[in-house]
Amino acid sequence: MSLLQTLIAAKLSGSGGGGGGGGSVTVDAALSASSENPVQNKVINAALATKGTYSKPASGIPKSDLSNDVQTSLLPVVSESDNGKFLRVASGAWTAATVPSAETASF
Repeated sequence: MSLLQTLIAAKLSGSGGGGGGGGSVTVDAALSASSENPVQNKVINAALATKGTYSKPASGIPKSDLSNDVQTSLLPVVSESDNGKFLRVASGAWTAATVPSAETASF
């Protein structure tokens, strides 16, 4: 056990030095929005285990994964005819646009 761990254990048990009155610490056994007590590590771990994971597909985030307001307000409607185009702002809205000439550069 490290010196820090020993001091913390002694402080929590109320037998250690370091000033203060020692005493016990109330540790919550469940998550709470209002408690100011520490929470057991296993409780936090269990709560995180219920959360799903998300892996971004190699082809990008599917439009269907975005909320409806993002789908309709930020992204233009596109089709296969827009393949290879870039997004740009025109008249205050996103639009798909082609690059007229890239000369010898490739993208």
